[in-house]
Amino acid sequence: MAARYPARHVNGLVGRISDGFGHSRINLCTGGEVDAAYGTPIRIGDCIETGADGKVRISMIYGSESPDDPGRIVWTVGPSTKLCMDDVAAIGEFERPRAHLSP
Repeated sequence: MAARYPARHVNGLVGRISDGFGHSRINLCTGGEVDAAYGTPIRIGDCIETGADGKVRISMIYGSESPDDPGRIVWTVGPSTKLCMDDVAAIGEFERPRAHLSP
């Protein structure tokens, strides 16, 4: 995957879980699932699912120069939501992860 994405998106990495409350899981693009715990990496193809009491914040890498230092842009996923990271789109000189919400 590394060749497909810009250097800062090594292995499709687009962000990390920076906060979470309640029940939340990540369905991994590589198979399996894990709890959405602080510091868990989010990659292209991952789906974050929150329970009725769940909420997570994802610090996105595209506001930063390094995959080890997430930027200041934060996405919040509220209760009973499924957010799937689709790909990285280049808009001019800027890169933005694209995602979709599922019911």
